[in-house]
Amino acid sequence: MSKDTTITAVLRIASSNIIKLTSSILIAFLLPKLLGVEDFGYYKIFLLYATYMGIFHFGFADGIYLEYGGLNYSELDLNRFRIYTRFFIKIQTMLSLIGVTIVLLLVKNEYLILLIMLFIYIPIINLINYFQLISQAVSRFKEYSNRILLLSLLNIVIIAIMILMNISNYKVYILFLIIINFIILIGYFYTYRNIIVKPDHPILIKKREYFNLFKIGIPLLLANLTSTLVLTVDRQIVEIFFDLVDFSVYSFAYSMLAIITTLVSAVSIVIYPILKNVDKSNIQTTYSKLIQLIVIFVMFSLTAYFPLKWIIPKFLPEYSESLTIFMIALPGLMISSSITAIKHNFFKVLNKNNHYFYIAILSIIISIILNLIFYYVFLTKEAIAVSSVISLFVWYIITELYMIKFYKVKWKKNILLIIFSGGLFYGLSNLQNYIIFGFIYFTVVSLIIVFNYRSKIKRGYRSLLKKRNWCDKYEK
Repeated sequence: MSKDTTITAVLRIASSNIIKLTSSILIAFLLPKLLGVEDFGYYKIFLLYATYMGIFHFGFADGIYLEYGGLNYSELDLNRFRIYTRFFIKIQTMLSLIGVTIVLLLVKNEYLILLIMLFIYIPIINLINYFQLISQAVSRFKEYSNRILLLSLLNIVIIAIMILMNISNYKVYILFLIIINFIILIGYFYTYRNIIVKPDHPILIKKREYFNLFKIGIPLLLANLTSTLVLTVDRQIVEIFFDLVDFSVYSFAYSMLAIITTLVSAVSIVIYPILKNVDKSNIQTTYSKLIQLIVIFVMFSLTAYFPLKWIIPKFLPEYSESLTIFMIALPGLMISSSITAIKHNFFKVLNKNNHYFYIAILSIIISIILNLIFYYVFLTKEAIAVSSVISLFVWYIITELYMIKFYKVKWKKNILLIIFSGGLFYGLSNLQNYIIFGFIYFTVVSLIIVFNYRSKIKRGYRSLLKKRNWCDKYEK
């Protein structure tokens, strides 16, 4: 992928993520107010368990992503992909029917409807994920960004409908969520209809070929799943040991965090096909620079806390308690974004998914132990949030030690940026005049960046001047 194509891909996805950001802000602030604390809690329980549902494609979609990543769509064997797609649709439909049947037989409480909707949601979201991975593998980012845009717009429409009709039931919102994702899936069926229709001529795909896709995909599936588990252990602990209202308040803090992660995802989506074409000898430099960019972006994003400290008590007073959790968890985004957007993609490119999985398993064990210790010692949600940030930092250190040992990456500047900006944020966010101290935080961070990268900034400025002078001459 050329530099221009790379920039275009990032900009296209970034622009669609601006709409997604708008949708995320509406969901983060209007939905909790609309549903109320308890119904919002049930909705977040649905989303928590939906994050684990990717396991039900058993690595098949990930196997296709890894096997065909870096190719052009025109280079794919369409007949082969038609068989793959029809096979995957059958598996997902069967799993959904089995899941709904089991729920109807065994569950009788409030979770009955929630779990039925979850198992209806599974095949829809897994098939969407299947087509998204194909889009990413063959660098068809336009399809991906268009679907993000449409889904975000439909989410805004749903919120508007619920407000106008005064609907405040979480079940209705989840039903709407299923419907709009089904619309997205139909769109993918149309876009990729030439890999869904019956093959032009029958071809024999041996069991060994299916097995190979599952085999290469399962390590990535498990790596993704373990990453998800590390990131959600604290919410799972709160869901198990605290009541619904506490879980709702805790989850609201993570809804605010999701606003920032929406922007980070613009980079993470395009990074794998780009890195797959990078010379392995440049890994050391590329890795450190990308980590720096993500850390710097999140460093500036931490300033979002200061205006929210004023907005939340006025607009959503019932969720004011979540501000402390949000403040504790926010610097952890520098760590989690570095791992999920950059580090994980490097492990995929280097074909070290097994190693990433082992590191993530160790991190999960450490995270569970830390979360349980903090729960039994302090018995507060805030303590769980603290343990989650510590767990993330341990995860970051373990992955960094691996990269230092095997690829001699530069690490000191990045970790110093994380520690300094995190410490500065914690110190200033607890002070009374949060507007002034928010401005101080932003100013100090800006000065640090300018001081450390002044030579690059000067080069960029000179380059812009040269381009401007050239344009002036051309116009004359």
